[in-house]
Amino acid sequence: MARRSVAALVTTIVWIVSCGPAFAHAMSACTNPIVACPCAIKFAGDYAISGPGLIATPPGDCIHVNVPGVILDLGSTTLSTSPAGSASVGVLVTADAAGAVVRGTLDAPATVTGFGTGIEVDAPGVTLENLAAQTNTVGIQMQGGAGYGTALAANNSARTGILINGPAPGPYLDGVSVDGTLGFAGIELSGVQVRFSST
Repeated sequence: MARRSVAALVTTIVWIVSCGPAFAHAMSACTNPIVACPCAIKFAGDYAISGPGLIATPPGDCIHVNVPGVILDLGSTTLSTSPAGSASVGVLVTADAAGAVVRGTLDAPATVTGFGTGIEVDAPGVTLENLAAQTNTVGIQMQGGAGYGTALAANNSARTGILINGPAPGPYLDGVSVDGTLGFAGIELSGVQVRFSST
């Protein structure tokens, strides 16, 4: 009987330890409008931010977009983390969120600042527009295949302003601005075909 109890206890401990990281990284669902982060958008729909911005506390990721059919309108808000976290992401569009839209306000863009990666796109067909990634390690990272980006700015990035990874066809980018990059590259292309327009 004692052996069975010990075996059951060991099995339970092993299960808890193996599942621990999943529980640690689980995010609660975002409210709508979004009032705090970290949170994950788990249902299709149009989402907005409540107030002037969000601070990721504890330091880490702020918003995950986990499903298709999402329009995340950041308006002219600021997303930040305090203190800055090198492994964190401001807005992460996961691989399951094909066709999502993340946008700010025309001529008054949303700002994502202080993260390891400001905006990361892992899904295909995503639209980014009117967004400024300011003082992140990597400003904007797109690796989910063809998409569209317009009126994007990446300023004062510690390593790379905009990073585009292959092997899928790259996005169409129009009206992109990169300046003040302190590290490797302003715009880094890795195994993709990208078209830039200066008009």
